[in-house]
Amino acid sequence: MSLGAGTAVLVLALASCAPAQASDPDGGAVIAPDGTFTKFNHKVHVTENLIGCGTCHPYARHSAVAGLASLATCMGCHKFAGKEKPAIKAIQALAEEGKPLEFARVFRQPDHVYFSHERHLARAVQCAECHGDVAHMANDVRIKDMHMGFCIDCHNARQANVDCITCHK
Repeated sequence: MSLGAGTAVLVLALASCAPAQASDPDGGAVIAPDGTFTKFNHKVHVTENLIGCGTCHPYARHSAVAGLASLATCMGCHKFAGKEKPAIKAIQALAEEGKPLEFARVFRQPDHVYFSHERHLARAVQCAECHGDVAHMANDVRIKDMHMGFCIDCHNARQANVDCITCHK
């Protein structure tokens, strides 16, 4: 066996050991090797199919955290819709294996910060004010940097409380 053929066999053997990953038409991974869902097309779901934020973020109106869709929620539609697409096949495989769907976090507050989606939504703060116009995004990206100054500017504009204890643990 020549060195070239041996190298090809080694590459094929290693490739067969690598976890499968679904990709989108642009070539980016949708399901990472660790099983994390890395891309979510809000534009298709929210703008084109008119699925409200609360469908996939079920706790936002009633708790501090917005929450993320469960695999059962996704499969409620995707057992029918888009089932030929690689990303949907990947989440179908997770469902069949009884594994949870885990999303890559785009937004995360520091541990010393308390933020309540419920309190902000109750005061008519729209999701896009903090998260950007995700309804028209094909991929989740952080377009706004939610640092203390960002929050203080908004609180001042709305005449909301700016006492430290309001947001800091």
